[in-house]
Amino acid sequence: MIAPRNRLAASARACEQTFMLDRVEPPESVEDLVRDFCDSPEAEALTDIRWSEHVADLAAEDGVSIASLDAPRFRRILFERIPSKARVDASKARAIIDELRAFFLFVARVFDAPRAVACLKVLGARAARELERALSEHARASIASCT
Repeated sequence: MIAPRNRLAASARACEQTFMLDRVEPPESVEDLVRDFCDSPEAEALTDIRWSEHVADLAAEDGVSIASLDAPRFRRILFERIPSKARVDASKARAIIDELRAFFLFVARVFDAPRAVACLKVLGARAARELERALSEHARASIASCT
């Protein structure tokens, strides 16, 4: 879990200068990307950041970066792979969606990644309910397979 770091004025100025570049180089690692996200305006309202890194790791397992992640693959990661791999209560679905929405807003803004905008559409009004249902169904299936 990565907690948002203090946002110092010097850090904010450095971020503003970075975002004004014509071309922003992608970070060298998932950890760097998430660290940059934690320091971003999009992450200010978040108290616990962990799912953006999880999604980036799952995308990397598929051989794609966050900037090249398309909406169908993101949908599979979000509604199939996370419920099958993560042990998380279904009541956390709204917080997961809120974090991922902020994360893809950050990616779209900083890297001008059109696919991030497509991923944002996956995180629409019904996404939290759909994720909650997927998490609940997987939990029930896991319990049933143990009996």
